[in-house]
Amino acid sequence: MRSALLFGAGENNNVFSPSSHLNRDNCNHPFILLREELTKLCIDLNTWDITPKNKPTIEIHINARAIIRSDSVKYYLLNMETPLIDKNNGIPALVNQFDTIFCWSNHTETQNRFQKINYSQSLVLPEITGFSNRDVLCCMIAGNKTTLSPDIRSLYPERIKAITWFQDNYPASFELYGTGWNLPAMRYGKVGRAITKLQGKLAHYAHYIFFPSYKGRVETKSSVLKKSRFSICYENVTGFNGYITEKIFDSFFSGCVPIYYGAPDIQDFIPENCYINKAHFSNYQELYDYINFMPEKEYINYQNNIYAFLSSEQFKPFSSEYFAQCIADVIKKDLESEN
Repeated sequence: MRSALLFGAGENNNVFSPSSHLNRDNCNHPFILLREELTKLCIDLNTWDITPKNKPTIEIHINARAIIRSDSVKYYLLNMETPLIDKNNGIPALVNQFDTIFCWSNHTETQNRFQKINYSQSLVLPEITGFSNRDVLCCMIAGNKTTLSPDIRSLYPERIKAITWFQDNYPASFELYGTGWNLPAMRYGKVGRAITKLQGKLAHYAHYIFFPSYKGRVETKSSVLKKSRFSICYENVTGFNGYITEKIFDSFFSGCVPIYYGAPDIQDFIPENCYINKAHFSNYQELYDYINFMPEKEYINYQNNIYAFLSSEQFKPFSSEYFAQCIADVIKKDLESEN
């Protein structure tokens, strides 16, 4: 039995446990399946802090970092974030340390080191219920964060713009959930973050509320999305083809119609009739009018389109099963080439 270590996914093998408190909305599922697939190849996968029975011959790293290479070890990178969020992923010297790089991006390199892989999801087919039990017009589930430095591709400012617009114009139609919204909008850099947190403490004593639409954290995203007709699900950044995260799928699985902004080429992966493209509206008033006056029949059409997509072959590259099998197949091929 070979040993493999997983870096960047927590400790104590929690990422492989369905009952872990970190497994919100079944987000551990891809790694649970990956471990199962590697077990079939006689590979025992554990998080980096678990002492293996045998000397590790495989390392899998989530996002780039400096490593000390050994000729007896194969190194795999899951490059899951853009350089705007994790700057290491944009440093060639760090990325090129790895034997194989699995990445959301469609790389044009001719060598086989880069493999296209998506953020993966545990499939849930939604109920087609129309407006039933969806008393909230629009919601957002997000953290109060920002990019490492100012960049026009960052969508964190656009989230703030959406939140404040709804609060100022139609507060009864919008609910905000997530973490950090007891603070003002997060600033850039260490000094900026420190100032933001200091403002938050002062505001707490003064009983000042920065985001009155904020309803708190959520145990599961589905508990909010199932009572909302629409959700604002902007990626962290735009301008990166193929960068499609879990956000739009969270809405899909709950039968909530997403208002999407992010990957410029999203229509190449997900049919346009499944979501509302924020880029098609000139302002938030125009967007609000569209969702507020949408007939239920049209809304059900969106839900049916979402169901059809999730049931189709087009969804499979986003599935947990595809994620696990793709990585396991590459590792299997590498092992066979050694013999």
